[in-house]
Amino acid sequence: MNTVFDMSGGTIQNNYQYSRGAPISGDYGAGISAGDATVSISDTASIVGNQAYNTVGSTSSISSHGGGLYAKGNTTITMTGGTFDANRAPARSGGGGAVSLQENAKFIMTGGTMKNNQVGEYGIGGAIAAYKYSSVDISGGALFESNYGRNGGAVYANDDASLRIAGATFKSNTGNYAGAVGNGSTVTLDLKAATFDSNNAEYGGEIPGQNSKDIAPSPAS
Repeated sequence: MNTVFDMSGGTIQNNYQYSRGAPISGDYGAGISAGDATVSISDTASIVGNQAYNTVGSTSSISSHGGGLYAKGNTTITMTGGTFDANRAPARSGGGGAVSLQENAKFIMTGGTMKNNQVGEYGIGGAIAAYKYSSVDISGGALFESNYGRNGGAVYANDDASLRIAGATFKSNTGNYAGAVGNGSTVTLDLKAATFDSNNAEYGGEIPGQNSKDIAPSPAS
């Protein structure tokens, strides 16, 4: 059965995922964890300060995914408004401080804000990480600000995922490889329009017409 979750207001805040499960059933994801579901985030919805750190008791894990939201399988997430703020996936590796997508999950963002999200020392995608045939479609007035990820300060796609950006603002994001957007070698990347402002990276690739530190193919952890 396909689960439907519609969040247009309220707050999911300060949840700490240290085993399996979350307020919404599934794997990983301290705020929302969804498999074979339809999720809608809009208006004043706020997902704040959640931490996915796949541990057992106090023992640290090797990886963590999706501090704010984790999705897999036949799941579609639509974000037209709302905020992901200060969510973390802080284990040494893993990805998606705010959102992690696996196994064909789809994330469609046309508005809203992702800010101050971060991953661990070798993590990818400070705000969004996409793996394993999942897809990310970003357009409209979406804002990514002050996120941190080693590879892809704001967004990173890997493992045959697809990433389309047709309008968004990336501001003051930081990564070792690619301050704003990073992608693995097997990713389909379609960049149509975006604004890049003051993103920072130690290493960056070049795409014509863009700051070399904004977008870069980079090695995944």
